[in-house]
Amino acid sequence: MSIMDSDIFEAHRHNDEPSPALVTEIKRRMTQPILELQRRNEEIEGLTRAMDALGKECDDLEASIADHQTILSPIRRLPPDILHEIFYHCLPTHRNPVMSEREAPILFTVVCRSWRSIALSSPRLWTRVHIPIRLPRKQGDDDDDDDAWGSTFSGYEVDEEDTREDSEKYILFHRNRLHAWLSRSGALALSVSLSYSGSTSQREFEDGTALKQFFDTLFTYLPAITDLELAMPTRIYPFLFAHLSPSSFPSLRRIKLDFAGRPNSTGPISLIDAPNLESMSIALKAGSSIGPFWEPSSSALCHLTSLSIHYRLKTDVAFRILKRYPQLRFCKMNIYNPNEALYPLSEEKFLLPQLVVLVLSVDTNAGMEEIFRQMDAPSLTHFNFQETFRRFGYNPPAPDQNFQPSLGVHHFLERCNVLTKLTLDASCTASHDIFHCLSSASQITHLVIGQRFRKFTRPVDYFWDARRQRNFDLNVLVIQPFPTSNFENLTEKSIDMDAFRTPGIILLPRLEVFEAGAMTGKATYEIVKKFVLSRVGGSAIRNGVRSLRRVNIAFDRPPPAGDLAMDIQDAAKAEGMEITVQLHHNSFEPFPWPTAADPSSYPWESF
Repeated sequence: MSIMDSDIFEAHRHNDEPSPALVTEIKRRMTQPILELQRRNEEIEGLTRAMDALGKECDDLEASIADHQTILSPIRRLPPDILHEIFYHCLPTHRNPVMSEREAPILFTVVCRSWRSIALSSPRLWTRVHIPIRLPRKQGDDDDDDDAWGSTFSGYEVDEEDTREDSEKYILFHRNRLHAWLSRSGALALSVSLSYSGSTSQREFEDGTALKQFFDTLFTYLPAITDLELAMPTRIYPFLFAHLSPSSFPSLRRIKLDFAGRPNSTGPISLIDAPNLESMSIALKAGSSIGPFWEPSSSALCHLTSLSIHYRLKTDVAFRILKRYPQLRFCKMNIYNPNEALYPLSEEKFLLPQLVVLVLSVDTNAGMEEIFRQMDAPSLTHFNFQETFRRFGYNPPAPDQNFQPSLGVHHFLERCNVLTKLTLDASCTASHDIFHCLSSASQITHLVIGQRFRKFTRPVDYFWDARRQRNFDLNVLVIQPFPTSNFENLTEKSIDMDAFRTPGIILLPRLEVFEAGAMTGKATYEIVKKFVLSRVGGSAIRNGVRSLRRVNIAFDRPPPAGDLAMDIQDAAKAEGMEITVQLHHNSFEPFPWPTAADPSSYPWESF
């Protein structure tokens, strides 16, 4: 090593200032590496420019290849009948298509000439349509207060005239599109849904108006319509349908009416009297009585098999409807008697031989036991019995929930020998009624207590939901040895829930699915675990019952430490059975329960 190399080595070992000779030597030695570095950087820049040029050439080649590949695309070789089928399966299934270029089928007409031709020549694509219409009221136009649907529901009092003019042009434009749309359907059956909001003045439906022209165009296709859904104020129904006879709807099979306004005394609507109607749903959001719309002749609705009434019916009206249509297969009703008024009911029993699903929401005790004693539905497979949810006006519970009036549901269930699913609201069913219902329906495989789980954000919401299920005790479904009691001596007035849990009484031996909403503190986690594990795998075999397959429970309290659902599933696996367990919880402490000692009225009752 030279003296200079030794000096450079030493300079790396300290921070002393280098000598002038050392500085000169270091600069001399750096000259060549700096030049080499510059040459390498220039080479890199040149290679980078070459790479960029090659990359651009590759992009151009790929674009050229893609342009040619589109010509060779397999979809170009699909025959028209296959494209017809693909287009048809692109239509929305949860509702009717709208007349928009952003949605099938119109979307297919703007892709290319061949697709447009195929879409326009496929009648099935044009058999379903939804039309939303809104027409603001004219300035100074006074609708009736009860039926001022435009101001009440649409949030406006008076619209500018230019806005109304635009709406009229829009309606006329949609009339032309509707005619073009439905004319492409050929002779196929049609499904039409229409929603209207805005002015309810009779002048809007006089000859020459935009609405009259639109509905006249729609009515030319009435003979081909099999499904019709209308959502509009009640006030305009007579303007549209009063002049139409039942023969105007020869093909109508299903109708859904959403009465957004308030009914007036116009008599029965002829639309409901369609001679071949099979399914009907009526919703009334405001008003007094559905009676004016429910006066069909004795020969009307003889083919009706599905009926849903989303409005409170008095007990006697519901009773007459059930007796009048024995051919029903599906029925949903909301029964309410103001002030628990009693209405005379016929003592004659009636048969619903084809009824498969029955959904009753009740807000009364009056007359219900008579209905359940007289109604017979031997083909029923699903019975849903719920309380109509009322947030306010809640009455405090009686001192003993077991002494609630009996609704007699079990009398009806005793005759439903093929029932497999039971949905029971424990808030409107006394404890002894619940036990008798479960005893009477031993063949069911699917039990639902309460209503579907909903996620709440306030404790008071949980209170209103969870209070409803206090009359149900999950312990009655736990299979385990208890001291024997004399069950034969029990009466409805002397039943103690502990007496149900006996070795000789096994409720619901075929149960496979259990669901419950807003379970209270009665259903402890230990009870839930005992219930499941006494009915799965080897335990189910030993107890002579079917094994549970699915459990879905919502609690009115925060979740426990650990994963209870996983613990139950692991324990079930140890019993040799796979089971799905879903447990939902409130994220805060439950709202305090009212008791019999609470005041008879609450602050919220004055809301």
